[in-house]
Amino acid sequence: SDNLYGRGLRFMDTLLKLLEKRGHQITINPETKVIIRGESYSIRIDEKHRRVKRPSEYSWDTFDLEPTGYLCLKVDSFPKKEWSDGKTKKLEDRLVDILAWLEIKGEEDEQQAIASANWNKKYEEEKQREKELQILKDEELAKFEELFQAATRFHKAHYLRNFIKEFEDFAIKSNTLNPEKQE
Repeated sequence: SDNLYGRGLRFMDTLLKLLEKRGHQITINPETKVIIRGESYSIRIDEKHRRVKRPSEYSWDTFDLEPTGYLCLKVDSFPKKEWSDGKTKKLEDRLVDILAWLEIKGEEDEQQAIASANWNKKYEEEKQREKELQILKDEELAKFEELFQAATRFHKAHYLRNFIKEFEDFAIKSNTLNPEKQE
């Protein structure tokens, strides 16, 4: 609302200058983001609203949003965080709490990103080891199958040689060895 517009701009100006003074980077494209320890957080100032039920001629309820006059700072992180005016404490009085939370959150998220990167690296290494092991297994299986085929061919050749020898011996014994049988 119009009566909070100037106050909201002054608060954001103070917060952004404080963040820059602490060495954090600010980007505005199209939303305002603060970068703390490599982690980016979208921040915005808003006015809280109250839902007011309005009379309706339909069977469902309809609501209007009515401004409350309370400023609210929202940080889009996980989980989302917001600070707003209270009955006794204004948003401007919470600047130190907001800055401390942002810096602690940045450090926690940085540590979590490092842990996640380490886990991903170990996972990729494990996948690579499994892939190499599978290649070795496949090569060993191919060699085994080749050996098995060679043994099968040897067994069949030995079987055929024995058959031919027995056939020839029988034909000689029975005196039925003619050129056709010999061939």
